[in-house]
Amino acid sequence: MTGTDDEFARMLYERYRPLLQGYVVRLTRDVQWAEDIVQAAMVRAWRARHQLTLGEAATRSWLFTAAYRIFIDEYRSRCIRPVTLTGQDIAAPDSDDDEVERLVWSVTLATALSALSEPHRQAIVHVYYLNRTIDETASMLGVSPGTVKSRLHYGLRALRNQLTPARPG
Repeated sequence: MTGTDDEFARMLYERYRPLLQGYVVRLTRDVQWAEDIVQAAMVRAWRARHQLTLGEAATRSWLFTAAYRIFIDEYRSRCIRPVTLTGQDIAAPDSDDDEVERLVWSVTLATALSALSEPHRQAIVHVYYLNRTIDETASMLGVSPGTVKSRLHYGLRALRNQLTPARPG
């Protein structure tokens, strides 16, 4: 690898890995699987580095497309092959793993919540995070209880759509 190859690999990893990792975690809902997919996408990009003399947006788009295609291929492969569990798979995760998983989930959830409209986000936060009743939330937001229920319904549906892995096909 030459100096420019090293620089290209470092630039890809530093600039795009965090965004790509978050995207792929939302697709897979599995941190380890997401890391594998991101690594494979980075390797593909490095192999195609001479073709990737595109702009910032095009390189990002190329990486996200590559990661999505890798995800689809692996998803289809997993659907065909039965999953076998080992004793290590069944063992309880380490507390550090739990903490990392909670952190990734909170970042993923915060990102999904921020993508909601303000009225939907407010309804969800008041009811589910601040433990307010529908009536209390309606009073605080200055809307009817029916409006709060509607916002909760559509807001939760939008969250579910963002947090559920994409189904191929």
